[in-house]
Formats: sequence, structure tokens, C-alpha cells
Amino acid sequence: MFSEYNNIAIRGIETVVPKRKIDNCEYNKQLGERKVASQIKLTGIQSCYVAEDDESAEDMCVEAAKRLLARLQWSKDEIRGIILITQTPSCVMPSTAFIIQKRLDIGENCIVFDVNLGCSGYTVGLHIVSSLLASMELGSKMLLLVGDTVTQCLKEDDIQSKMMFSDAGTATGLEVVPDNKIFYMQKSMGQKYDKIFMKDHNDYFHMDGMEVFHYTISQVVGYVKEFMERAKLTDEDIDYYVFHQAQKYIVDNVADFCGLNRDKVLTSYGEYGNTAGASIPVTLTVNSELLQDGKNRVLLCGFGVGLSCGIVYGTVVV
Repeated sequence: MFSEYNNIAIRGIETVVPKRKIDNCEYNKQLGERKVASQIKLTGIQSCYVAEDDESAEDMCVEAAKRLLARLQWSKDEIRGIILITQTPSCVMPSTAFIIQKRLDIGENCIVFDVNLGCSGYTVGLHIVSSLLASMELGSKMLLLVGDTVTQCLKEDDIQSKMMFSDAGTATGLEVVPDNKIFYMQKSMGQKYDKIFMKDHNDYFHMDGMEVFHYTISQVVGYVKEFMERAKLTDEDIDYYVFHQAQKYIVDNVADFCGLNRDKVLTSYGEYGNTAGASIPVTLTVNSELLQDGKNRVLLCGFGVGLSCGIVYGTVVV
């Protein structure tokens, strides 16, 4: 599915991570120094941020939203939507977004709901919010919140996954403005839904790494090329690329198979690991010094759980 909007702008992004930071070298005793060093070299992930039991995706997204509203000087009464993308909600019913609405003290003139989506969640969320804003008047504003506590879904003895995954919460402000074009594309492959899988909250995270890697270098690479062709883009039209921060090996291979200039590929996995759906906004905020003037043209690509892929192109302000 391919679409474009002519009147939506990303006004700012904020990221919050847990206080607890774990250096992957701390796992030397469990796995041995050689195995740990080998995984760090392959994944590029040196450390991860891990939520405590009393820290939730909701908490981090609320804090990120408060910081963003204060920085943008947006009134709570101006917010017309709160869309939360998460795989680790605070409750089954209602959507956690309603709890966040209450905590932010945002009034009832606001659409509020959750979306259960992971690695492609940020780009798909941008599409959802933009489609809602497209029918609203100039100046209308919404919050896209994306966050997960994936580390709380890992088995205690799954050290290799613990060396890859981090937790984070993010907030992105979008506004209806004149003459600001954004392109979107989404792809879904439910036939392989079980390649990244967790049945319920009593289950643990499961991933078929080889299948996911094959999906990435075959399907996702093809999707990026298709998107650039349909949007009539060349590398010269793009200042930076931000891919889902699965790990160094995957990000590098996607860039290489797409024939991209690696110097344009922004990353955050080294310090922040794989933060699931939040990895793209985390990467944008980590590289905020490059993206503050609103003139940088960025291609964003999230891929994974579903299996699914979402791609967005436009200007971004962090």
C-alpha cells in the first residue's frame, strides 16, 4: 500500500529510556569472554537499557510526551489524538492510551487507541496519525507514542536476546500544516506471523532469526527499492536513512543490498540496542544534532514482527 499526504509535518520527537544500563561485557561469566566479544562484534550492540519491574512502556511514553509538549509549547487542549504503538500494554482493557490521556490531563475532544505492533510500528503509526490528521483543519495536532518493555518478555536464561534488546518510550508530535509532503508504504506478510511470536503474557518471546534475516535481505530490500521507484526518489533526494535497529549485521546488509551510502545511515544500536518499535525515533533523537533545522530529507524503514514493513519519506525535526 502506497500513499502520500501534502499537509502533515513532524514537529518534534522525545525519547525516554530506563535508568538501568547494562554493558554486555557483564555477561562474560555466563557465556565466556570469547562468545560475548563475538556477539558484540556481529550485532554492534555494546549495551542495553533494561526496565525494572515497576517501569512500564506507559510510564516512559508519558514522560516523553510531557517533555515534548513542554518543548513545543503545545497546549493540552490542542491535542486531537493519542495513538500508542506497543506490544507491552499496561492492561488488556481499555487501551493503555486512555490511561495516558488521563495522566497527561488531555480533554475529551481527542481520539485515543492502542495499536499492537512492533518493529514496523513507528512508520505505520506515522501513517495512521497522518491519515487521521488529513481531514482536520490547519494547526490540528496529535501525539504518536511508541514504546515497549521487551526485556520483560525474555527468558531468564536467554542471554543472547538480553544482549540485543532494550526498552524505551518515545513521543512524536505531528501537526497539520500547508505544503509539506510525506510518502508512505506498508507491506504485511501474515503467512509468517509465527517467525516472531509470543502467545500471551504468560509466554516468552520467540524468534526464528534465520527466517527474519532472510525476510529482511529479500523482501525488505525489495520494498525499499520499490518505494524509492514509486516515490521517484534517488539517493540524491535523501540526506539520511534510518532503519529499524535490529543489529549491525542486519542494518549493514540492508544498506549494502540496497546500494546505499553507509555514511548516510544513522544508527543507535551501539548504546541502545534493539528497542523494537521505538528504535527509529530513538535513533532520530540520538542523532538530533543533524536534524534540527527541518530541512533534512529522511527515509525511515521499520521491519519485523508480523512479518511487516513500513517505509516513510519526508522532512523530520527532532
